[in-house]
Amino acid sequence: MNGALDGSNGGVINPWGDNTSAPRSYIFSRISAEQAIAQNAFTKVAFDSPWSDHLSEYSVVNRRFTAKKSGIYLVEAGVQTTSTTPSGAVLVMTVYKNGGRYRDLGTYVKSGAIGEILTQGAVSMELTAGEHLEIWVYTNVSGMSLYGNPDGILCHFSVTQIA
Repeated sequence: MNGALDGSNGGVINPWGDNTSAPRSYIFSRISAEQAIAQNAFTKVAFDSPWSDHLSEYSVVNRRFTAKKSGIYLVEAGVQTTSTTPSGAVLVMTVYKNGGRYRDLGTYVKSGAIGEILTQGAVSMELTAGEHLEIWVYTNVSGMSLYGNPDGILCHFSVTQIA
């Protein structure tokens, strides 16, 4: 029985019939250096520093995840701007599927003083083997940059197959 206690092995069996995660899709990447964002246009986020990639599905060159297996995936991302973001700035973070805008993950409108914007979000979606995902951001102001943080705390992108 999948997803249930199985007395024959004494442990929990997940939907894949085992209790390990290494053979399933999972990537986690971050931004290693500050990245400028174009005004009034979507810009692909340069998640160029993968921390984990179980099945070699993440391309650092293309900054994208490509599914090796069909299924349902949980996509999560977060980005933070540098401290020079002006009041009134808008930041929209979106997941692109196969090169097109698919789902917005987070939107933030800056009010008050100059400072950072942090937005994050998650969405589940069906993918067919060979389809790819990327994270893009949009802003209405010039001079906005994303914070580069190699620890992945602020700017991060993960994809996990959940079914």
